[in-house]
Amino acid sequence: MPVAFVEPPPTNHHGVSFDVEEDGSPTKLSEEKRLERMMNAHQTLVDMVHERNEKGIIPFAKDCQARLEALGGWQSHGIHMTDSPPPVVQDTFLLPHSKSQFPVTVLDGVLSQEVCRSFIDVHEKVGFAKPPSLLVSLVEQLEGQQDAEYLKKYAYEQAKNTSELVQIESNEFAAYLWAHIQDHLPDQQASFGQFTTGMYQKCGIIPVFRFMRYEQDQGFKPHTDPQRIFTKCPPLHHNSTTATTTEGEPGIYQSLFTIALYLNDPATDFEGGKLNFVKLHVDSDGTKRYQSLATVDPAVGRCVLFSHEELHEGGGVQAGTKYMCQCDVLYKRVGDLP
Repeated sequence: MPVAFVEPPPTNHHGVSFDVEEDGSPTKLSEEKRLERMMNAHQTLVDMVHERNEKGIIPFAKDCQARLEALGGWQSHGIHMTDSPPPVVQDTFLLPHSKSQFPVTVLDGVLSQEVCRSFIDVHEKVGFAKPPSLLVSLVEQLEGQQDAEYLKKYAYEQAKNTSELVQIESNEFAAYLWAHIQDHLPDQQASFGQFTTGMYQKCGIIPVFRFMRYEQDQGFKPHTDPQRIFTKCPPLHHNSTTATTTEGEPGIYQSLFTIALYLNDPATDFEGGKLNFVKLHVDSDGTKRYQSLATVDPAVGRCVLFSHEELHEGGGVQAGTKYMCQCDVLYKRVGDLP
């Protein structure tokens, strides 16, 4: 995620900020001034990201939503978010040297086979497409060469996500997922950032869902997931008896955890496409190589929860087509680190 500076940031030591006097000596900022600077820096970053998204993913997502509504929405295709049994914990494991200290959690039965199949069918009708930011970036780098297969191969080698996308907003789906996965996420989580280090309180699922289609030779090379950031609480579904925020409430908000949902079966529909958690090694000659730490197999209705900070890849699909969905869990900064 790009970072922009409006003014030289104050030195920060575990949440304690200092300014500099004319003689060069540090002076501790008041709590009010420190939070003001933190909020201003966060606002600058949010504005910058929004300006970039206005030229790319925002109009793309609006078009996806309009095409889905023209088809009658999810309900007209048999997708109803009704009560279902709680998911089964298939596995949990803590990755070596994990910064978040949150174990990767694999849940089965989060979505039924029928809902997964319906999601695939309706989004094929909506039409999967390349997100515009990826296309623009690649075309610029390739100076006008627009051969589709070359773009795909080049993107994969440059650690880009070569999937095709349908992006949909749904408070109803967010409510359904939250009811099934919230107990498997920490209520509070430490987060470290240049401006926004502190303790964060769980808020809810950001109701933006990225449905992705990976065909043969498409994948996502090793990466960490970006934080989705806000200065006001977006519309969320959460338990009103335990919620610490309301829609529109100002603050420092950022997503900290990824929800990965798998919609079809590698046994019958595709080969490859596993979720691999990896560690980067750089040889003395500068060559990068990745060591596999753990692997999760896709399965119909399976959900994987993990920290944005974990380095991972979506392995290349060797044959067939893989379908999945991703969304994010939002947290609010509520104080300094203990």
